[in-house]
Amino acid sequence: MRNSALCLALAFLLSLPVLAANTPAACAPGMNPLPGSRVLVDIPMPPEPISAICWEDEAAFMVSLLDGWQNAPEAAERLGVCFMGILSGTNFDDSPAILYPRIFPRPLDQTPAQAADKAAQSVYRKLSRLPGGENMAVRPGKSFISPQDLPVEIRYFDNGPYPNVFEAAAYVTYHTASLGLILSATTRENRDAFLPVLLQVAREVYSMQVRDKRNHDSSATPPNTSYPQP
Repeated sequence: MRNSALCLALAFLLSLPVLAANTPAACAPGMNPLPGSRVLVDIPMPPEPISAICWEDEAAFMVSLLDGWQNAPEAAERLGVCFMGILSGTNFDDSPAILYPRIFPRPLDQTPAQAADKAAQSVYRKLSRLPGGENMAVRPGKSFISPQDLPVEIRYFDNGPYPNVFEAAAYVTYHTASLGLILSATTRENRDAFLPVLLQVAREVYSMQVRDKRNHDSSATPPNTSYPQP
């Protein structure tokens, strides 16, 4: 079961016109890269079934929600994100906190902290201009390196416009992208109460490098994950 969830998710990536990717050995039976593909990176198997794969350009991130959380696919599709985490037994409208991704391109000459600052300031500029966002503030949290050797930068957003009133973002950087995992709540208490969930999800992110021919074709739109600003 653990391996099958990852294999099914990777099957979608491997169905792209991939130039370079890797198939874990556990996925090998009945699933092979397209002709002409080659191994580029070794992908460690996540310890739990993944919930989603989000990617930008050549960087892909495998994300797992924790026990007690579930994906809300209809809300994710409506908002244009690759998953929408809510507490189990709730729905998108009444969950005390939600967890969703936003992915940002990252020039290779940017440090993880610089990439996180740029992403956080981009969000701040948009939200602070909305009614109720006049007193919004952004502050840094404690950065760390995940067990998968991925830099994680934490940023806090306070007093934003409804419903993005109190948020925390974990920016996980790999190669040409930073994955922003956003924990959003309408109260500081709920944001802070579920902060350990955000940090644990960030620690369990796995990365891989993919290359899609469409990224080099001006007539096609490269895959991306984003969310519409309110």
